[in-house]
Amino acid sequence: MTKAVQKLVFLDCETSGVSNGREPACRYYVNGCIERAVAAAEAGGRDAAAAKLGCIDGILRGVLQAVVSDSVMEGGEKTRLQASFERILQDFVPAEGAANAHLKRFVHLPFDEAFSQFWRQTEHIRLVSTDKAYRELYRDTFTKQALEELSKTIAWKFMRGGDGALHFCYDEPADGVELVAFNAAHKAHVDAVVRACFGPAVLSMCVLEAQVRDGGIRVEEDPYYKVFRQHGKYIHSLYAETAHKLTEGEVQRGADIASLHAKLRDVVDVVDRGEGLLFVAHNAVKDRQWIAQSIENQIKYLEYTDCKSGSTEAGAEIAGLHALLDRLGRSQWFCTQHGDLDAAGGARSRNGALAKIMDNRGDSLHSVYEKVTGRALKGQHDARVDTYACALIFCRLLLLNHGTNVEESGGYAKLQAMLEEVQDAVKGVGVVRKTEGSSMETLLSRIMKLLHET
Repeated sequence: MTKAVQKLVFLDCETSGVSNGREPACRYYVNGCIERAVAAAEAGGRDAAAAKLGCIDGILRGVLQAVVSDSVMEGGEKTRLQASFERILQDFVPAEGAANAHLKRFVHLPFDEAFSQFWRQTEHIRLVSTDKAYRELYRDTFTKQALEELSKTIAWKFMRGGDGALHFCYDEPADGVELVAFNAAHKAHVDAVVRACFGPAVLSMCVLEAQVRDGGIRVEEDPYYKVFRQHGKYIHSLYAETAHKLTEGEVQRGADIASLHAKLRDVVDVVDRGEGLLFVAHNAVKDRQWIAQSIENQIKYLEYTDCKSGSTEAGAEIAGLHALLDRLGRSQWFCTQHGDLDAAGGARSRNGALAKIMDNRGDSLHSVYEKVTGRALKGQHDARVDTYACALIFCRLLLLNHGTNVEESGGYAKLQAMLEEVQDAVKGVGVVRKTEGSSMETLLSRIMKLLHET
């Protein structure tokens, strides 16, 4: 059994991507192709909008043709697969002379938003309702094609270690080191480039530590908040910049990611002192995954630096990062979207379905926050705003359970002031509304269960 929780750690990560790096890599590739196509059209006096749509249409269809030509399938299967893809594409790129061209998404939406929608729709590329293979095959083929073209101008390289293992090059190794050029036909090369250059790097993070005392929450330390510097091969996404308001310059002036891992070591050290520890985040499945990926990426980087220098200087740090991964994996996590997480870091389920804790638009932090606190949440996608919002949700329900006057609680007032201060900084305003909603009891019961496990 787990120890009763004494220490709470509220946190939020802001990242450069939402899943792995395939979508950002393909987005970056298509965007570059569009820029060249539009520039050529304008130089030649042709219609730039038509050139943009023609470019997008050609790329998306070309990927499907590569899937069909590279796969062993019968003629009927090819026809059904192409028909499945056409049903998706008809919502995105208008046919020539179509009367409803203004409704097509690559016409009336910004490119980034339309591309995100298209990528999600590739979920439905299939021959039968349960077939997932073609979705992944399309995405993998798209990614391979994107990186193959990008490698003509971006010199991705790998360094061969003494044991024959390949390490992605984050900078220029010293003379005499055997280098291997990027090869898009080599899956390990593609995976490494996607992870290192386009993967969901942690751009910023906020960590707020608190203690459960006397039926309430006491914040006793200043919050930890940093923007993190990325390695030289990292490719900053305008999509991420729009969402998180973090420019490439701000990211490159940030702190070393090692400082985040040092902070997390300090956080989990309380377990060795016999205290119970609970991490709280919104969509904690993703935050836990992103933190783990940042640690794994740092391990790969340190393995590269050791290989480059021919030493084992980073051995102790690598061992410490592996230990941190293990301790984070064994920690309790609570999600204000899905409730408590299982041992593998996934949301617990009821009858195979995700057990969302709210029954009204419960997939967004804004909706849970508004329902619990009665306030509209402004300034989301700033790590501090999202962290303090999670803390206020948790704190308010805890206080209500103990019959405490929430508005007179010093801990709650401090959290509210912290949120309002950072909202002012990001031009956000909290509007008070009436709190209502029956499913708060579901969230409260799951919180109380975790806090009192012994």
